[in-house]
Amino acid sequence: ASIRIGKRSIGKYKCVHGHFLPIKYLLLSEKTEVKFITWMRDPIERMLSHYHYWRRSYDPKRAIPHHKKFMEENWSLERFCLGPEFRNIYNQYLWGFPLKNFEFIGIVEHYQEDFIIFSREFLGTNLPSFQMNVSGAIGKKHPIDEQLRKKIEQHHIEDIKLYKECLRIRQNRI
Repeated sequence: ASIRIGKRSIGKYKCVHGHFLPIKYLLLSEKTEVKFITWMRDPIERMLSHYHYWRRSYDPKRAIPHHKKFMEENWSLERFCLGPEFRNIYNQYLWGFPLKNFEFIGIVEHYQEDFIIFSREFLGTNLPSFQMNVSGAIGKKHPIDEQLRKKIEQHHIEDIKLYKECLRIRQNRI
């Protein structure tokens, strides 16, 4: 996809956003000015949120294969978090794309503050923040057994390292 996009362009669009591998648009940056921006969340909290979201949002007609398997096999929290399917998913998404390529990395746990900076620097305005699909747990830790949390942290150690680097980058920015 990166080669195909790099050969043409994104046309009249000024912004592309969503859940995709940023490397998909890397070659485009050789033809036009591109600013890469991402938001990161504590990997353990993101994993726990993902688990609970999948539990409450299942639609068998539209679910992707992993979601169907998750529901049909009735995975426990431990099975979901310690399985191979989502191990170090941040590192998978950012494969081949170093953090230095991002102009801005927002941290979900600091969403209000980071959104103000993002809005001012990249949109040239002071937009009010708007949040959808929020479980109420952002900024608070999901309650789980500390031993399980430690196992999950070890299983996703590469994502933990990446997140800590993002926090360091954020600290240097502010």
